[in-house]
Amino acid sequence: MKKYLFICCTPLQGVIAKRIIETEKLDKRKCVLFFYTSFDNDRYRKSFNDLSKLCSDSLYYVWEPNFPKYIFEAKKFFNSYKYSRLYFASIDSIFVQLAISQTKNIEIYTFDDGSANIVPSSIYYRKQKLSFKRLVFKILGNRYSSQKVKKIIKQHYTIYPNLRNISANTVNIKLFNNNTYDSYNINTQLGVTNCVVILGTVYENVFKDSTDIHKIKDFITKLASQKNSPVYYIPHPREKDWTRHGMKEIQSDLIAEEVILSLLYKFHKIEVYSIGSTVQLNLASIEQIDNIFIKVKNEKDPIKELRALESQITGQPYKFIEV
Repeated sequence: MKKYLFICCTPLQGVIAKRIIETEKLDKRKCVLFFYTSFDNDRYRKSFNDLSKLCSDSLYYVWEPNFPKYIFEAKKFFNSYKYSRLYFASIDSIFVQLAISQTKNIEIYTFDDGSANIVPSSIYYRKQKLSFKRLVFKILGNRYSSQKVKKIIKQHYTIYPNLRNISANTVNIKLFNNNTYDSYNINTQLGVTNCVVILGTVYENVFKDSTDIHKIKDFITKLASQKNSPVYYIPHPREKDWTRHGMKEIQSDLIAEEVILSLLYKFHKIEVYSIGSTVQLNLASIEQIDNIFIKVKNEKDPIKELRALESQITGQPYKFIEV
């Protein structure tokens, strides 16, 4: 029996892959999972465990920079089965490109990797440059680049309907099922209070100068102190720890979207603050959630474009505060 190989590398990808299997009612006996990460933590492991329950075989691969060992280990797993379909999100991943290279006559199904699929300046819309490492990858069996992968996509599953994507052959899929939405909508009738959620980020990736990092953290702390409602902080899975006064930190193995939706059991309205997060896009269509962006100086283009996309989803101008 030829298998369907799923390749994931983030908790969000795991959730979307799970929704694809459930929505399409794919046979568990056919599904195989390769979940790789270099950021091993509870959130990543939960995503893997939930998805692996729908697969006949799976591997949680903690990726270390031990080139070329990881190439041979991945190829060994890929060669364990024969595949008729490949499902993945990261079109620039060496693991994805190796898996395609290993198999002939395979159907390619892709799905969203957060906002990277819809932000025009993201890496998915750039040409992968030839480098020494990519030349070595080619010698080791990789025959693909992001550009070549996009040309062979048979179908792309998206959680962002009506927005430009890496493939024109899109199929809409909901990040959460209807029962989930219905259960939260019931609570909008309750006369309960509001709350604030601040989404963390990898600040070192946003700001080059440590002074700017301290400035934005001070701003977030001041923002939290000015709120009369409960303030929650959801750290990014790769964020460095820092002291957060006036905020209740939520550590969970759920993805941030699920954490925020769960707060709707208790709160009537939620304000979600972030410099710019895919999470805000994913929740933009829910009426009880109010997105507010934190605008900073010298912003990178993807952050600006993400805010514009939020406006396209809601049909309203985006809300923001400036540092």
